[in-house]
Amino acid sequence: MGKINNQDKLLSFRLVWQDAWHNIDKGIDTDFFRSAEGVAKIDLLVELKHFTIDLNDKEQVFIDEIKQLNLNNIDNLHFQDKWMVDGFQWFFKIRTTSTEICSSGCNSYPHEFIDLLIHLHSKYKLPYPRIMKYAKKEL
Repeated sequence: MGKINNQDKLLSFRLVWQDAWHNIDKGIDTDFFRSAEGVAKIDLLVELKHFTIDLNDKEQVFIDEIKQLNLNNIDNLHFQDKWMVDGFQWFFKIRTTSTEICSSGCNSYPHEFIDLLIHLHSKYKLPYPRIMKYAKKEL
């Protein structure tokens, strides 16, 4: 009998953070794809500079790290702070074979969203966009 693969697979990943005028040159945009060889990759634009997270042999680790950020706390959430009028727009979606989390918002953001950005910066060396300086959480 063949070996059973119990690992989770990344099916989609999307992260967008931009200003009120949808200027992606001041924020982040991502695209997920799987190569013909089956390797999951995330292409990112951070202030229009291209970066790639190659998840070859690290896909399960990436999924586990994302799950540890407790992003399920913001699943199905459209976050809007009516007292904050910064205009920032954000969207996050991850889908694996076992989990789907989708969240969006404007005018501020929950701390879990900032935790995700901090994680991508510290683990994968992605630069912070300029709009990160407006984040509520200390970096």
